[in-house]
Amino acid sequence: MGREAFRFLDFLVSAGQRCWQILPLEPPGLGDSPYQTYSAFAGNPLYIDLDFLADAGLLDRRRLQSYAWSQSEDQVRYAQVRAGRNIFLREAWTAARGTLETELEHFRVENRNWLDSYACFMVFRSRFAGLQWMHWPAPAERFSPEDTLSYIFSKPDLRDEFFYQVFLQKLFCDQWTALAQKAREKGITFIGDLPIYVSLDSADVWAHPELFRINADGTPAAVSGVPPDSFSENGQVWNNPLYNWQEMKRQGYSWWIARVRAAGRRCPVLRFDHFRGLSSFWSVPYGEDSARNGHWEPGPGLAFLSSLSEACPHLSFIAEDLGYEDAATRALLQACGWPGMKILEFGFTGERPNDHLPHRYPAECVCYPGTHDNPPIKQWLEEMSPERFHFAKDYMGLSTEEGFIRGVLRTGLSSPARLFIAQMQDWLELGKEARINVPGTVGERNWTWRLHPGQLTEDLQHRMAYLTSLFGR
Repeated sequence: MGREAFRFLDFLVSAGQRCWQILPLEPPGLGDSPYQTYSAFAGNPLYIDLDFLADAGLLDRRRLQSYAWSQSEDQVRYAQVRAGRNIFLREAWTAARGTLETELEHFRVENRNWLDSYACFMVFRSRFAGLQWMHWPAPAERFSPEDTLSYIFSKPDLRDEFFYQVFLQKLFCDQWTALAQKAREKGITFIGDLPIYVSLDSADVWAHPELFRINADGTPAAVSGVPPDSFSENGQVWNNPLYNWQEMKRQGYSWWIARVRAAGRRCPVLRFDHFRGLSSFWSVPYGEDSARNGHWEPGPGLAFLSSLSEACPHLSFIAEDLGYEDAATRALLQACGWPGMKILEFGFTGERPNDHLPHRYPAECVCYPGTHDNPPIKQWLEEMSPERFHFAKDYMGLSTEEGFIRGVLRTGLSSPARLFIAQMQDWLELGKEARINVPGTVGERNWTWRLHPGQLTEDLQHRMAYLTSLFGR
């Protein structure tokens, strides 16, 4: 969230853009995935900018500059980044400790509905060397606001670790607030991402097991996933615990409302992941490697969405309505009034009719060439069958003179969709090496692509601005 993020805002303004869509900002867990996080509320400390901490006198700039950071320009090396950040963030805490007690306590009180349990969770994760919470010994096996805090505060080392976690969250909040304020001043809207499920090994499940379908030993009764389809013959097993929607409803969806409000404080527009699961969701028996033995169960439906809209009238939503869309899901989307998503790459599968072809788009939708779960345009074109490529070429009027990738971007920009969003990889015409994620896998390249210095050229800026203006966007 440092100077490069502010420079990217300047680039977006010069390129005629109005929106910056981001992946989830929560602290990643398994596979460094932003969809498997330790909290549905907290911010990822890896985004805290260390240069800003040096500016504030909390770090030695010369030591910071001399540290052997990863030299990989196009790929995040999470182990190296995490190790280095941990060193300097703890040094900043040592420098700040004792001078921020009032500020940290005020911040803690403002965010007590999630921060106390998250900080306690991270204290115990550190104390028990990363062991999952269901294997923690007493008194850490369950969160009790009064008893757990009393235990932690009675031990100086644990109390210090607790407030270190509070310190990190305040740093994240302060730096994000500054970036978001600058974005508003420049007319850039952040579009955030709200994963439908949370990780089993998270502060949310540990602190609120009654809201999830969890057995007495902490194992899930069933887990999330999707059934077999044309992309995966065995479907996908995501292994997130399923919600206890009956208990959620009994509590007035208070946990969800608090979660959405927290996300909305960061981004005024939220993409609601796996909207399909609100109509009905695929339940897979815990321990299964394949999703074949799963079954559909009813989701919370319109009553849930109405509760969110009533509690958060200032927020806007985009429904990630991809995958197994049925009549009930379409009816739910129409009833709530959220715009859905259309993926250009999905329009050329050979199916007819195909709602992902632009001539079938409603105005109230968001068009993407592909998302983080899809190949960049270059890879997609290279791997298409000859029949599908010829159809795509004819439909979109692709030519070598214009460039095939640029022709796909033009098609999306000229569509009737209210909003068009493309990955930076597609504007940069990058291929397989720049793919963000391959769903259902934990690969060494997933979530690691980086934009590096020199890629945001003046030529790219002018081309984006020209096309945006050409199609009245």
